[in-house]
Amino acid sequence: MPIKKNIFNRTELENQVICLKHDLDIALSSGIQLGTRNSLLIKNNESFSERVCQLEDEARELKNEINQKEISLASARSEIATKLEEIQTLHSRVEKLEQDVSLAEKRLSEMDSLKHKSEQEYIKLSDKNISLELAKMELEDTLAKKKDELIWMRVDLLSAQRAVIEKNSLLQETNILLLEQILKTSSKSKQNEVIGGDKGLEKEELKNRTTSYETSSFGYG
Repeated sequence: MPIKKNIFNRTELENQVICLKHDLDIALSSGIQLGTRNSLLIKNNESFSERVCQLEDEARELKNEINQKEISLASARSEIATKLEEIQTLHSRVEKLEQDVSLAEKRLSEMDSLKHKSEQEYIKLSDKNISLELAKMELEDTLAKKKDELIWMRVDLLSAQRAVIEKNSLLQETNILLLEQILKTSSKSKQNEVIGGDKGLEKEELKNRTTSYETSSFGYG
């Protein structure tokens, strides 16, 4: 069960690492897009600023032309007012672009913070994954050692069983020889009639004694 649990935790951690990598890639892509947009906004801001300066120069030139060529006052004022309105509009657009640039820079800062956090989480998960790998290797080594111990225990058990079988065989042979010796001794007795009447009982008694001895010797009964 611990091995299955470790494998499950490892799979879960690997899935988390993949998700973090995916989020990091998205963050990097968004950061690049925001950086590109920020650069474009800055270029547009510079372009509009140049246009404002150009229009201001044109306004001054118009004023000079009015003084120099004595253009009618009403026409000059109308043209100047138009240019001033355009300048005001451009100023408003410049302010809006500056706000967009500020917002983009803020989002870039947030993306950098998120990127740093994701990198830290990735490092932590990588370290944890390494620890799990080491724990798995230790468990595998322990399991291999236990299997080796089990094999040796089985070998010892078989050896013990063979020894018991050999002992049983030896005891049985000894009992048979003892029984034969007793029977031979009994057959030489001078009391043939008594022996003839009790011979069956003696054999049964010897058999019972032998059985009782074998049973007590091997732990049966």
